[in-house]
Amino acid sequence: MRIRAVLVISIAIWTIIPALILHTVAIFGKRWLVTIPRKSRGPNDQIHYYGLWTRCQFSNTSFVIPDISSQPNLENFVCRPNTYLRYNTSNVDISKKCYESRHQCSSIIGIHSECRCEYLHVTRAQQWCSIFAGIFLFIAICTLYLRVITTSGNAIAARIVIFVPVISLSLALILMVVTMILLGSYLRRYGYEEYDIKLSKEILGGVRIEPETVNYYHSSLHRYAMSAFKSIHNERYYTRIDRSACAEIVAIILTFLGHLIMRIRGLMLVSIVLLLGIIALTLHLLAVGSSRWKITKRDRDPAMGPVSYGLWKRCEYINMTIIKQGVALGVRSNVEICRPNRYMRFSPDKFDTCYYIHRQCPVMEASQLPDGCSCRYLPSTKALQWLTILAAIFLVLGLLSLYFRAITTPQDDTSNLISSFAPFLCFLLALLAMITTLILVGAYLRRDTYEDYTFPLKTVANFTTYPQAFDLHSLRNFAKHKKDSFSHERFVAAEKELRDDANTHYHTNIGWATGFEIIATVLLFLVTGATYLLGTMLRSDNV
Repeated sequence: MRIRAVLVISIAIWTIIPALILHTVAIFGKRWLVTIPRKSRGPNDQIHYYGLWTRCQFSNTSFVIPDISSQPNLENFVCRPNTYLRYNTSNVDISKKCYESRHQCSSIIGIHSECRCEYLHVTRAQQWCSIFAGIFLFIAICTLYLRVITTSGNAIAARIVIFVPVISLSLALILMVVTMILLGSYLRRYGYEEYDIKLSKEILGGVRIEPETVNYYHSSLHRYAMSAFKSIHNERYYTRIDRSACAEIVAIILTFLGHLIMRIRGLMLVSIVLLLGIIALTLHLLAVGSSRWKITKRDRDPAMGPVSYGLWKRCEYINMTIIKQGVALGVRSNVEICRPNRYMRFSPDKFDTCYYIHRQCPVMEASQLPDGCSCRYLPSTKALQWLTILAAIFLVLGLLSLYFRAITTPQDDTSNLISSFAPFLCFLLALLAMITTLILVGAYLRRDTYEDYTFPLKTVANFTTYPQAFDLHSLRNFAKHKKDSFSHERFVAAEKELRDDANTHYHTNIGWATGFEIIATVLLFLVTGATYLLGTMLRSDNV
């Protein structure tokens, strides 16, 4: 087989394998859909997550331990099979008994003998479509690999090896698309089955039902009442796709790309690599300039607006009073205010001078700061800044060198070697920088929370003449400043208390900028592999 054909098939395999991995993750994922109450109306109004096999919710679990009178409730992610009660709705007695035990379906309590727990028909269809799609993807990968490593002398076997991957990918793509169409068509069906709605007498039109609350399966009502049931449900709850469905969408895109790559020839391959590289560069630059790398939200009262952290600035929403010529015109709510993402840094002997102005760091000029106080980025933030800048530079150099290699022909072996593998080296360095960036973001996910907020610490309560609310840097300098009376063991306990308070009162998630960086890294991984194979092919063609 020619090297160019091997290159195309190898890139297709590299594209389809992540698609199979994501598809497998989606199949066993527990978060295809999430239904969220717009306003809690009772203990049963909780957020529910629905998968192909399970439905889950966060539930407080009490652990009973002998000789211990009380134990705190722990919030666990509890899952059960995504089955629902089915019974003979024409029989009033059976219908009433089964409906009363509807929340016991698939539980250890058990249900009435006349009732049965079953998956919805649409869920069964999605399960089978997903399973067969995974099988066809696996068959396509195996046959493509056999096509690379073997040479068939039989014409029939050669045709089988050529057409089986195409047919398998087509069938897998169709089944995956059908799965997503079913998901969108029956987006709210699980919510209709899960949550009960009480309909008014006007809606029921004088029809008396027992019990008064109904769900989708129990409600054998006329069309108007059914429409009212759905309208009320849509007003109280909203449903959206979640991470497992997003993984399936990405798998569909990768499968389509793999199907497309198998049909490309010549310069089109270079064009696709350039296109993917440009998309990765665009997403990377959007992430670099964004302030949505991390988002911190408060979990306890009093409620506070979320604070987003970027590589250069941090932003929060405040209520701003608009003043004109000294007259207050009104208050504008939820105004985003951004400041440099710098924090006060000082030595232990400058604690008394710098601590009391550390909250003013983002708005003070360097000339206004007392001696020994400075406003600087965190070391982890500086590392992220340099890594993202270097990644952007190497990405641009890789794209330029790949473009020049496509439009020029080297005249000697040295220039041929350099021009063939220079794009690969540039993309590889950019990929390493972006991977390191994501690792640092995960490793220091909560670091800004420890520095941006102050926490009252009981461990430092005895020092009444000193402040008892600290951020992480102030606490460390306080311990060094008072090292004679503040022991190391006490400092360790205080730091643990600070971190525990921060983790209890606030939670931090990645923002859409980090999502852009993840997508750019995945695209760059594909570009790097394709560029290496392309360089090998161009090098061999010129030897």
